[in-house]
Amino acid sequence: MIFAFVSMLITVAYLGNSLTINSQERFRFAEITAQYIAEAGLNKEAADYLPYLEGADTTLVGETGVNFGEDTQGNSLGKYKNVFCGTQLEENSTHKEFYGLSTGEVSYLTPNGKDVTVERTASLIMTPIGFEEFMYFTNDEEPFGPNAGAYVSFGDSDVLEGRVHTNSPTVTFSNYGCPEFTGTLSVTEPISYEGDSSCLNEMVDEDGESIIDTVSAITYPPDNSANILRANAKRTFTADDLITFVPNRKDTLIMTEIEFAETGGYYATQWWYLIPPVAAAPPEIDFLYDFNDGPAGFPPVETNSLRLIRFDEDGGYLTDAYVSGEEYDNALQVWISNRDIDGNNVSSLLANFSPGDQIEIESQESDKMVSFELLSTTMTFGSWIFQVNTDEPIVYTSDIGFINDEAVTLRGIGGEGELNVNVPFNAFEFFHNHADDGQTMCSTRGFHHFDYRYWLCDDRYDPEDCKEEETDRSYVYSDRTFYSYTGPEVIYVKGGPALVHGTINGQYTVVTDDSVEYRRHDSTLGSPIYEQIWGNIWIIGDLRYEDSYSSGAVIHPDNGGTNNVLGLVAGGNVILANTRENGARNRYQGINVVINGAIMALHGAFISHYWQNSVNSTLCPSCAIPNAGQPWFSLGDGRGGHRNPVLPETSGGNYTNNIDYRGFVNLWGSIVQQERGYMMRNSPCSNPIPGGDCYTSDDIGYNKNYNYDYNLIDKPPPYYPDQSTVDGAIVLRLKSYGLVAGE
Repeated sequence: MIFAFVSMLITVAYLGNSLTINSQERFRFAEITAQYIAEAGLNKEAADYLPYLEGADTTLVGETGVNFGEDTQGNSLGKYKNVFCGTQLEENSTHKEFYGLSTGEVSYLTPNGKDVTVERTASLIMTPIGFEEFMYFTNDEEPFGPNAGAYVSFGDSDVLEGRVHTNSPTVTFSNYGCPEFTGTLSVTEPISYEGDSSCLNEMVDEDGESIIDTVSAITYPPDNSANILRANAKRTFTADDLITFVPNRKDTLIMTEIEFAETGGYYATQWWYLIPPVAAAPPEIDFLYDFNDGPAGFPPVETNSLRLIRFDEDGGYLTDAYVSGEEYDNALQVWISNRDIDGNNVSSLLANFSPGDQIEIESQESDKMVSFELLSTTMTFGSWIFQVNTDEPIVYTSDIGFINDEAVTLRGIGGEGELNVNVPFNAFEFFHNHADDGQTMCSTRGFHHFDYRYWLCDDRYDPEDCKEEETDRSYVYSDRTFYSYTGPEVIYVKGGPALVHGTINGQYTVVTDDSVEYRRHDSTLGSPIYEQIWGNIWIIGDLRYEDSYSSGAVIHPDNGGTNNVLGLVAGGNVILANTRENGARNRYQGINVVINGAIMALHGAFISHYWQNSVNSTLCPSCAIPNAGQPWFSLGDGRGGHRNPVLPETSGGNYTNNIDYRGFVNLWGSIVQQERGYMMRNSPCSNPIPGGDCYTSDDIGYNKNYNYDYNLIDKPPPYYPDQSTVDGAIVLRLKSYGLVAGE
């Protein structure tokens, strides 16, 4: 009996142990299968998608998942789910990495009937090959800028260290001295060398071997990784808020300034501006709104007031125009007192309104505004009647009508042809060098500007001091605000250009959009003329790292390196602005420029602001002024002699005879551009019409002192764009593959 009982215990223990071993083996098999399925999800979904990732992080397969594999009975082995692709910065680094995540799920039934689900998550991490490895890169060696010359060459003033690459089919060497390349030069096939071909004999390393290498073309611009850069912005400054394309509204542009602070962080300020030609400033008159939803009486409008009127078909009388749900769609007239809110007789001002004007009535107390086209005006019984053109849209910005005694402003925007006399240089040719045909728009290689009316203020940061004189409206759109440094940061200026300067203490990339269309201010709202503003980044003063040497040189990695880095990625150009700090007017109050950073011009070039210059002599009578009759031949914007300091248009200007030399560009970083922008413009032809006269000047712009920042190899700017293949795939290298840590 005892023996039988002991035997039974041993049997039970054995069976229990066998079941435990079987359960463990089944669980382990499920773990391995789940990992296998997770990796299958990476291979089937993420691996091919990652090189084409564009913009924000992306979910390829959700929680529902995709069944994968079958067992011997034809049942699914499990499924992969939550397959996700994205980008991130490496830990304690500014290097970007592309990653994929996939979860494998396996379910099975235990011998005792319990459902068990096992999940394992696998990851795939790949690193891109970025543009920061180039000291100098061009997609084409074509000369770039307003009325560029026939060619641009590498000469004895070009000393470039690090890797140099061009996709250009032609490389030209100067006939007056050869460049010095201390790194490598890579070119693509087919390639031809123009100019002094003997320079090729000097393109050798210390062992006498050629430093020229032929490689495959590198796709430019890198649109997909530029979109990834914007999508990872920590802070976005919107610059196209006032470009509305709303009928009966004018478009307004916004400039954004980023000033880096030596202690870390940066200041940001925004101003609104208009690009000439600027239409005449609309007359503005303040009134009270006279609301009365009963039949209109006599006088038709209260003194100091105005009111919108419609015809009430049910009652057969005139009454206030507002109808809930229809707003002011049925407005027929505006009745206006001849005295404004302060009791002043404004009949003479009201008489300036003309048929075809765009009329705005805007609340001073809220965001309500109605706009329409004026059909006619009539003066009667101490008041005015403005007839609404009901064939054109009536636009209202709220769902609540004006209330009684609400303070409102009446303004009218004049028709085509009337320009604002308060705007200096208010003519097409001073700001555009293309045909004024209503079709052609500004290109990246044309005239560009930053110094609009806000720039002319004594203190452009002071909202009370920096105002449009004719309207008393502050140019400051967003007050100067400080943003602390909280780690590597992408700053995205959306829909407009940016100004940058200061001392960088941290890791930043500033990026803009390519271009944004807007309606020209001088065109009629009924027949708008469309223009475009490019996302240029303007360097208005030194950009140096907080720990750089006084010369501007960065600390070399062999000496400990620097943790500071700056990337400038412009949708248009990166332009050295014509400012006093940058050596304007032949070094009038400043000389030389220091730049620490990696520069990329996606659709343009790294270029000096040479078309705004102070040259004025018989040798080059048109180097500084535009060609009004044929603006596409203009060499200068006509304002260089009236800047630095600012002088009125009526003055003779301050000029520097036949030269506007601004010193050296001392750069430690990297330059990547679509085409080769001018730093120095000399001997330009002021009349490039075939057979025409050609006038020349001495130097306009800068000498170059370009140095590669070797810190970029291991510490590129945050999310700096990557190299890609011809079909748009980002070039990636495998970093790691397998189960997520802890799984």
